[in-house]
Parts: sequence; structure tokens; C-alpha cells
Amino acid sequence: MATSQLNSLSKLIDIPIDNHYDESYLIRLASMNLSELLEEPARLEVKVESLEREIQNKAIEQNEVFEKAQSCFSDVVSKMNSLHKSVCSACDYLPTLEYSCRSFKKEIDTTYTQYNQNKKALKYHSQLLELLEMPQLMETCIRNNLHEEGLVLLRHANTLYSEHFPTSSDSHPSHSGDSIILGIFNDMVAVGEQQESLLLRELETDITVSRCMQILSFLEQNIDLVSTFPLFSTLAEIQHLAQTLQ
Repeated sequence: MATSQLNSLSKLIDIPIDNHYDESYLIRLASMNLSELLEEPARLEVKVESLEREIQNKAIEQNEVFEKAQSCFSDVVSKMNSLHKSVCSACDYLPTLEYSCRSFKKEIDTTYTQYNQNKKALKYHSQLLELLEMPQLMETCIRNNLHEEGLVLLRHANTLYSEHFPTSSDSHPSHSGDSIILGIFNDMVAVGEQQESLLLRELETDITVSRCMQILSFLEQNIDLVSTFPLFSTLAEIQHLAQTLQ
């Protein structure tokens, strides 16, 4: 019944009526007589004025709530703007922070490498101490004519040299820490040449044949050890590389 009345009203006023209209009000309009329809606009105006006054009264009554809401909204907007500025400022510092982090990482890597080197040196402290004392010990041996013991030390140095450095004559130690070991071998070769000189001078003296044969044996071993170091055949080459690494 309501649908047929709406359709009739739609045809009467030539306005399409859909679900957006209040059906009950439209049905009431359709049931009004002419005088009621003429009075309806005035009644609606009165109702609109009444609603506006009611809205104004509610607004006045709830003014404090509106003010607080506005204050909260303004505070939120202010904080959002401040946050935006802070984020922009932080973004400006990001490249500097990235560079600082990379620099710090490099420093940490360098420190860690040095720490490992020191840790390794501490672990092999006694062996390193013995190695450092080898040139002085060999020099003491040859001063006391203990040439055989000196040759043992020189042979031991030759073995250590072969273990620490490549055997190819074209390769060179690449680590700066090798300069310490090179310095020790440098001293050992220098003492070996000193022993060679002492043996040669002793050959010029009046000695027995057996002693002469013994000295010749010492000389042969000494020259062989000094001249057959894995990388160098002369003392000058060892000194040059040691200075380069230092």
C-alpha cells in the first residue's frame, strides 16, 4: 500500500522518489488535504528554527567540551608539527651519523687487529724472547770460540727463516710485523759473517792440521748457512728489506 502511494505521489509531483526520502513523512504528505499542505512549509520553518535554537543551546551548554576538544586538536597539531621538524632535523644528520659509524667501525677493526696481535705476542712471549736473544747468544759463543754451538744457532735461525717466509726468491714478506723477525735474521747473518772473519783470521795463525781441518769445516758450514738463506744471499739485501718494512 505504501509503495503504491509513493509511486502515485511521484507521478503527481513529477519527482522521482527513492529510498533517500522518509517514507513515513511522504505518506503523511500524501494523506494531507490542501489546507494542510499549504500550512506545511510554515510548520517546517518553525521546526527548523526550533532545531537551530536547540543546537545553539546545546552548543552553549557544551561549550567547555568544545573548547577542550579544540585545545586538544591544536595541541595535537602543534606536536605533530614539532615531530615533523624533529624528523627532518634527524634526517639531515643521518649522513654525518653514517660517516661517524663507518669511521668508528674502522677504528674498532684496527683496535681489534692490534688486540689480536698483542694477544698472540703475549701467548708466544717466551718463544719470542728466546728468538730475540739468539744473535747475542751466538755472538757470545763465537767470542768464546764455541763455533760449533754458534753454527747450531745459525742453522736454527735458517730453519726458522724458512718457516716464516716463502722460499721463492721473487717474493717478499708483506706483513709489517715481519720486520722484527727480519731484524733478528739480519743480526744472525751479521754475527755469522763475524764468525767467518774470526775463523779466517785463525787460519792465518800457527795451528795444527786437525785444528785447520776443523776450522775449514766450520767455515764451510758457516758460508753455506749464510749464503743459502731462502730469500737472500747477502747481508745487504736483508738490511734493505728490513728498512723497507720498518
